[in-house]
Amino acid sequence: MLNISKLTKRELIAKYRVLDKESARYAKAADIDVENAKNEAMTAHRLKEKAEEKISNQNVRIKNLNAQIERIHQSLQTVVRMKYPMDGIYRGSSDMKASATDEPREVVKPTEELNLLKYLIQLCIVQGPTDISEMFW
Repeated sequence: MLNISKLTKRELIAKYRVLDKESARYAKAADIDVENAKNEAMTAHRLKEKAEEKISNQNVRIKNLNAQIERIHQSLQTVVRMKYPMDGIYRGSSDMKASATDEPREVVKPTEELNLLKYLIQLCIVQGPTDISEMFW
């Protein structure tokens, strides 16, 4: 321990200056640490925003794919109705009610065409949004 009472005025001033320089150095280091922490926080915030944007884009892509799958499903129904118009598949929308004179509905077994269309649907899902009509026509 330093006995301050025995120091002269000059020695006290010199000790004060040394302590002042050290405290200034620590203050500067603390300011740098604070600035680095702010930069890291801003970087983390930007990364969070980018991640949220990517999630939003993926949600839009999923929504578009679901709409595309629905269109393909409707096309499949149309193809099946055209291919098997008299095999118990009702023409028109899928929610039409059978009348008393209609034949009982038959289950259409998967054919090569339907398997090919299922493959095309899977291909569209893997490749992402494309114009489906190009694949059929």
